[in-house]
Amino acid sequence: MKFYLTQRANQEIAKLSKKAATKNVQLDICAFFQELETIERIRNVDETLGPKGKNTSCKKSRLKNSINKEKSGGYRIYFLVFEGSGVVVISSVYSKKEIKNYYKDEIKRVFMQANEDLKNRMLIQVDILQNLHVISNKAK
Repeated sequence: MKFYLTQRANQEIAKLSKKAATKNVQLDICAFFQELETIERIRNVDETLGPKGKNTSCKKSRLKNSINKEKSGGYRIYFLVFEGSGVVVISSVYSKKEIKNYYKDEIKRVFMQANEDLKNRMLIQVDILQNLHVISNKAK
């Protein structure tokens, strides 16, 4: 499997990493995807947003915060799953303490920006086993 961050997700993760209550966000994201292990299990996670393509789906899920264990202390993560190619694109991550939920327009914007990053080869490839270590700044 290959994992990518959109420009937006990269900025959100950098911002969350600087705060004491969310400084482990990278580890928490890695743990979430490592626990799921396979692209099929990732594709079947929680909530699918919008129409599901033949091998593509837009997903959202709750993510546990390893520092703050309360329900509202976690994160919400939005991502695209391209099952045929084994690719996951992390599109947005936010703290539930800061934002309750994205409204429909914001969710649409998240995935439109992800599509733009994909088209413009602006995705950042990361290693999910190495705390989101950057492998490449350009999508293949």
